[in-house]
Amino acid sequence: MAIISLAKALKIKNRITSKITSIKKEISAHNAYLVDKDIPVDEIKLQVDVNNSIKELEKLTSFLVKVKAEINKSNSDSADLIFELSETKGLIAFYENLDCSQNLSSYYRPQSNDIKRVQIDVIQQNLIVKTLIKKSEKLQDQLDEFNAVKKVIIDDEILEL
Repeated sequence: MAIISLAKALKIKNRITSKITSIKKEISAHNAYLVDKDIPVDEIKLQVDVNNSIKELEKLTSFLVKVKAEINKSNSDSADLIFELSETKGLIAFYENLDCSQNLSSYYRPQSNDIKRVQIDVIQQNLIVKTLIKKSEKLQDQLDEFNAVKKVIIDDEILEL
């Protein structure tokens, strides 16, 4: 067992997830193949042994579960920060996609004398987004600091990946 920072555990989780994705693609790509029907099955040269890949997939999935469980235990101390950051990023996306353009009546109703008005204009939108981005960056810095200081316990076998 090794004691590592939460930040390193998150990197390990991402590395395992990437390997799992790669193995799944490999299994999908090589599970089915075409061969001459006259070649005996025991003489077929396979590029990838899918059964070995499945064993590796199961091992990595088990490791991923262990790492995620440790991360989850550690994140309980920063849950409010994680949720606030997530919701702030959601608000940024919302405001960035808010329609703040005015006077485009012909686009909506070409035969109308109506014009489109907005309650939040582009200038206000940009200010809101800028403020939320600053808040998001501050929250991310706090979370990064927490992740660097908080320690988790990970199996040595997992660290060797």
